[in-house]
Amino acid sequence: MPLMRLKKLMKREVTKLAQELIDATGAPIAVLDEDGQILLGAESPDAALTKFPIELEGETLGWVVGTGQASAIAALLSHLAEREYEKRTLSTETLERYKEINLLYTISQKMALCLKPVDVAQLVIQEARKLITASSASVMLIDSQTNTLEVLAAVGSAAETTLSLHPGEGIAGNVLINGKGVIVNDVRSDPDFVEGDQAVASLICTPLQVEEHTFGVMNISSDMPIQYTAGDLKLATALSTQAAVSIENARLHAEQLERERIVKELEIARNIQQSLLPSSIPTLAGAEMAAMSLPAKEVGGDFYDLIPITPDALGLVIADVSGKGVPAALFMALSRALMRANSLRVNEVAQSVIQTNRLILECATSGLFVTLFYGIIEPKQRILRYVSAGHNPPILFRSATGEVELLEAEGIALGVIDEIELEEKTVTVEPGDVIVMYTDGVTESINTQEEEFGEARLIEEIKQHHALPAQELMSRITNDILAEFTQGEPQFDDFTMMVVKMV
Repeated sequence: MPLMRLKKLMKREVTKLAQELIDATGAPIAVLDEDGQILLGAESPDAALTKFPIELEGETLGWVVGTGQASAIAALLSHLAEREYEKRTLSTETLERYKEINLLYTISQKMALCLKPVDVAQLVIQEARKLITASSASVMLIDSQTNTLEVLAAVGSAAETTLSLHPGEGIAGNVLINGKGVIVNDVRSDPDFVEGDQAVASLICTPLQVEEHTFGVMNISSDMPIQYTAGDLKLATALSTQAAVSIENARLHAEQLERERIVKELEIARNIQQSLLPSSIPTLAGAEMAAMSLPAKEVGGDFYDLIPITPDALGLVIADVSGKGVPAALFMALSRALMRANSLRVNEVAQSVIQTNRLILECATSGLFVTLFYGIIEPKQRILRYVSAGHNPPILFRSATGEVELLEAEGIALGVIDEIELEEKTVTVEPGDVIVMYTDGVTESINTQEEEFGEARLIEEIKQHHALPAQELMSRITNDILAEFTQGEPQFDDFTMMVVKMV
């Protein structure tokens, strides 16, 4: 089919101009179309006259028949045909561009409604097959764990493929690295092509990019040889660009929902955990007590407990679970419940902890362990019986002498081995004496110079402020560490303390 019919070119203005030129020559000149039909001029041009072609892009649209002056008219009509063709081509391109933009806008609106990356991927490859000739299409994303391109969504024969590629492997792997789309009309001749389990003859592969970050590719392929064009690549690139933004937005949305879910779960876990700690401090004649726990995260692994054993004896527990977050919090809840139950059932300090260890190993499979200090204080008898399961030794300040003792005892953390041996010790306590039990988050708090607060500073704090009531002493130590010493440095570990002052 000719690029343009000469009859279409011979509009009123062109016909008038050509007729005026013919009249001006006074010669028998006629304009004929490609079929030899006279469009203008002499009704019966002499067959012996010369025929001058009217040409467009190497194609003859018609002729001007006449003397040598007819050649100028043929040249003019060829020029006008070229101008008209350029206008029509520009109009067609503009219309196509408008349709393309409108189509991309419509697709982007559909993508905006997709809240999952797989839904976006499925939509874009379906739309791609409507616009570009293809037997199959797929979207592949890089898996952060395996560092391979894996199929997220596919249609056609690609839906059955199990192919995965490393960055730089195959055509898709190279597009991922280079960040530029390619046309491969004969995949067998491409050295980068990797044979998969689907038939592919021709292929377009475009990157999925957001702000220079390429995280996947879109493949459009035909199982029969086809000549994909630069226009096809341009359209595929536009689709993959839209898809990349929508997939990234969907992924961010999913991550946000997951963060919100985790925060909500952690908030519930924190409330449950806080409810497990003593809501009030029991009263015990001859002693003042104070306790607090500040988890480093939403939930922590430290805990303390004050357990009434008899009207004149109180069980004191402080413990630190290995690990952080929800697993440590669950392990903490189990350990506290078992410790409390066994301390009420078994009066012997060491035996109650040993039995707790057995039950922890029976009930827990998390692989966590807990260090623990447990003592029974009896103010009337002025004694403290205690064991330590691998925990920081509490500090005992002697009011009468100003000296300190570390309440050390041999023992291993709970939850490590089935049968353990714990050294049970007994110390005397006098009015004015202070016992400070703590977890390592207290002494390992760091300042801006990355110095730890340390045991020595804690002992100095106790010596300086031992005359204060238990609650005030605990508050003073806490403030001096978390406000004064750390100077706003983040809290890396749970901060738990219990203070007992003999009165």
